[in-house]
Parts: sequence; C-alpha cells; structure tokens
Amino acid sequence: MDMNKNMWRIAGCCVVGSLLLISYGLNGVSPYLNQADAQSTRELEMPFLEEWASSGHADHTAEAFSHWDQNVPQRIPEECAKCHSTPGYLDFLGVDGSPARHVDAPAPVGTTVECIACHNEVAMTMDSVVMPSGLEITGLGEEARCMQCHQGQASKFTVDAAIDKVNLPDPDTVSPDLEFVNIHYYAAVATKYGTMAKSGYEYYGKTYDTHFSHITDLDPCI
Repeated sequence: MDMNKNMWRIAGCCVVGSLLLISYGLNGVSPYLNQADAQSTRELEMPFLEEWASSGHADHTAEAFSHWDQNVPQRIPEECAKCHSTPGYLDFLGVDGSPARHVDAPAPVGTTVECIACHNEVAMTMDSVVMPSGLEITGLGEEARCMQCHQGQASKFTVDAAIDKVNLPDPDTVSPDLEFVNIHYYAAVATKYGTMAKSGYEYYGKTYDTHFSHITDLDPCI
C-alpha cells in the first residue's frame, strides 16, 4: 500500500514538472518570475543592435571579413586578426589570457567586429593607444577602443626607412626604387591627432598641427 502511495506521489510530481516546463517553453520566461519581472524579460533588448547590424562592423560579406575565407586552412593571420575578427581583437586585449597588446595566434574566419569585442571589461578600461610610429597617445576615454584599429599601419618613420633603404640624399629626391607606402584603410586617428601620432610624413625641423580640441562633449570620436 505504501509503495502505491509513493508511486502516485512520484507520478504527480512528474506531471507538475512537465506542466511547468511547458509553461516556460510557451511563454519564454521562467514560471517562477512574477508578472512584472516576466514582462521585463520579454521586453529585454540589446542596445544599439540595429545600429550595429547596419554598420560596416557587422558586414560579414565585406572584404575586411571575408578576404581569408578561401585560405587553406581558413585562418586570419596574426598581423591582420586584431582588426578583422572578434577573436583576434580579444587576443590583442589579452581577454583570452594571453599577453595584452599582441596577437599570439591566427584567428578563425567567420566573425566580424561583434559586440563583445569592444564591450568587455578590458576594452572599456583602456585609456591609451600606441600608434604605428611607436608614440603613445594617453588620457583617452571610450574612443581608445576604436583607436586600436583605426590608426593605419605606417608612419613618418616608415617613409624615412624607405628613403634610407635606397640611399637617397634627401626626402625630395625622385627615385624609381621607392615604392608606395600604404598606410592601410581609414586612418582616422592619424588625421585627428596630427603630429602627436606622426602617421603622416613630416620634414625634420618643421612644425606640424597637433590634436584639434573640440568642446568637451564632442571631443571624442564616438
């Protein structure tokens, strides 16, 4: 008799549990939430999702993210991964446990610049950027996250090295041995910070414009 009672109790628990699971699946929220909390859960939205989805950062068909799709193996090399994949940027930040400010391994293809790339604890506390010239710009805010990539890959010193390599007497001497120096993509930081970045060419002994400060609320680039 006692065994029969226990079996009925177990059966009853199973029925109740099944009903709760069905309720959760149909409503999309936990049955243990009160009505107000359940409504808040249904209305939860990711901020700026539409803006991101319509931006270049989300365009997985763009050359910036699909260039390596046909590689064998399908990997984005270390020198490109930082700015052309989410895993590469996280690697650069050291979020994956590796040393920061350096990409240690190729990144898999198939990602863009996703939300987690810039919205993580490490990225959100950065306040400086090292430019291709080797100069560091400090005292930054949220824009430091963007400036790690939108800085180009060349500088005044890159051009100087090219001139020295072919033994030219001065920077203005024309030579067929000189090759084009590609700063690479939109170097917004180089434009904004001028001589502080030294990304554009500068003659020695000349004075060049530095960062043009706007009013406080509009000074950052984001």
